[in-house]
Amino acid sequence: MVRVRPEWHRAVGWLCLVIGIAIAILNDVMLIGGLPVLLPGGHNELYLVVGVATAAWSLQWFGWFDRTR
Repeated sequence: MVRVRPEWHRAVGWLCLVIGIAIAILNDVMLIGGLPVLLPGGHNELYLVVGVATAAWSLQWFGWFDRTR
């Protein structure tokens, strides 16, 4: 039995993936220095954790963890 997810699940998955990657990249860009503060509070390792967790959570919306039988 294959579970078919609605199309809006894929859209939410892509949105979460893009937001998670953007948070992680913006956090690392602030390490360069001399740039404006891109995230509240400046560079923080917690932003990296949040970005990776958000990107990983998007896999649930893509159906990677659905049972195949």
